[in-house]
Amino acid sequence: MKLRKELTPEQKGGIIACNKLGITQEKIAEVVECTQSAVSRFLSSKTFIKKRTGRPPSNIHELEEMVTEEWAAIPKESYRNLIKSMPRRIQAVISAEGGHTKY
Repeated sequence: MKLRKELTPEQKGGIIACNKLGITQEKIAEVVECTQSAVSRFLSSKTFIKKRTGRPPSNIHELEEMVTEEWAAIPKESYRNLIKSMPRRIQAVISAEGGHTKY
């Protein structure tokens, strides 16, 4: 039996942001580099909208505030790592002639 890998805070933030933009779960999984089932489980768990108080937001403004706070909590090093990986990612897209890549 294969153990599930825990989503990182960066992946969770990416899932929330992509979901808010209306991106499909399949594309979200590609963007945040996880399985589609992990995206589905996370989005259906409702844990992604609970503030540290343990309660869900009471309105859209509170939800937006919570998501913004979580997004801001992503370590700057994560962004640096993504930027450093861009040449490799771009080369993968070029090699795939615009088709599917592991990213």
